[in-house]
Amino acid sequence: RGTATIKRIQNAAESFSGGAVQIIPHNEEYYFIVKFVGVKGIPKNMDGFIEALEIIKPAHLGYVFEYTYLTWDQFDAYNFKADELDLTKWDELEVM
Repeated sequence: RGTATIKRIQNAAESFSGGAVQIIPHNEEYYFIVKFVGVKGIPKNMDGFIEALEIIKPAHLGYVFEYTYLTWDQFDAYNFKADELDLTKWDELEVM
C-alpha cells in the first residue's frame, strides 16, 4: 500500500540485503538501478526481494541490479598467509 518512492524501494532493498543500497533512477528510460553497496556479492534473499519489489514498484518501470565485489587487488591487500586460507572456506571468508 502507498506510493512507491525511491526511499521506499531503498528501504525494502536494505531490509532484504542487510546492507546499504543506492537507487539510481533513469526516469527518461523508465527504469531504475538497485545498487547493493553495503554487501559484497549477491545478497542471499534476492528471490524474496524481487517478489517485494514487483509489488511495490510502479508497473511501468523496469529495474537492473548492480552488485559490489572484492577485486583480487583488494583481497591481496589483506596479506593472508597461505596456511590461513587453507583453514578457511571461500564462502566463509568475509572481507569488507
